[in-house]
Amino acid sequence: MRRVLSVDGVVCAIGSYNLDRRSLLLNWELSVLVGDEATARTLGRDFDADLDRCIAIDRTSWARRGILQRLFARLFYTLRRWL
Repeated sequence: MRRVLSVDGVVCAIGSYNLDRRSLLLNWELSVLVGDEATARTLGRDFDADLDRCIAIDRTSWARRGILQRLFARLFYTLRRWL
């Protein structure tokens, strides 16, 4: 999963920023700091486009999930240590 941090549209950081025990002990995390305004603007536009396609999930919609979604959630929750 791509992670992006933008500061004032001037500097951006791209990479993994998981600050949990597993990430600190087992995973290989990599981040790149980019000091280029054009790149920061492009990433900002990409983020805004992604945000426009997001769907808000509230308690009601979460409770209405289908059986297949619930089964996948349970499966991946069980396997979370190895994923």
